Amino acid sequence: MAAIGIKTMQIFFMQPNMLFMYMETIDDFSPSREFTHALTLDPKVKAFDDYVHGELLQRVFMNDGPTEWAVMDKFYQFDSRPEPVQY
Repeated sequence: MAAIGIKTMQIFFMQPNMLFMYMETIDDFSPSREFTHALTLDPKVKAFDDYVHGELLQRVFMNDGPTEWAVMDKFYQFDSRPEPVQY
């Protein structure tokens, strides 16, 4: 994932078929471009992507983007660490 500009990624699963992915990326990261490229880098990435898109992920009605993943805007952040991470 670092090869395509992802600094950190977390994916959460909720039954029956909802996923939430949180990523921190480089500034010019383009999900459709970078994830397409990632599929060519390692067969395990392609297998995971096939599983997620075939078994788990469904497009939500308000998503008209190029992938099943919908972009969300952050509206709140709380961080009590002495030196908070800026997102």
